[in-house]
Amino acid sequence: MRQTTNAAGRTVWESIPVADTADVRKLTRLAKVARVAGPGVIVFDGYLRASSVHHSWKNNDLNWQRKAVVEGTSFGAGILLGAAIGTVIAFTPVGLAVGIVVAGSAAVGADYFIKGRVGKLYDRW
Repeated sequence: MRQTTNAAGRTVWESIPVADTADVRKLTRLAKVARVAGPGVIVFDGYLRASSVHHSWKNNDLNWQRKAVVEGTSFGAGILLGAAIGTVIAFTPVGLAVGIVVAGSAAVGADYFIKGRVGKLYDRW
């Protein structure tokens, strides 16, 4: 981030310095790829989790229901926490790029944390 002056003469913080039209094109391409890749990765993760639970059920694994509850809860918690943190950080001066990294890290951390906690709760009941 750097401090700069906008067209109105106000001092502002720039999170992504853009020097010329080539930089604008690169950022535009990145945004287009991210619009497809972000949701695509989430859908792929959900597919892998559902497939894992389905294979456990097909193989008559006795813990397939536990696995379904743990995977579903942690998947939802990861998405919710990542979206909340990403939204908050994206609108701050820190910027979008940092928001994406922090939100992704928070989502992965929440996923692992919730898996352990929900697994223990399931075993108690």
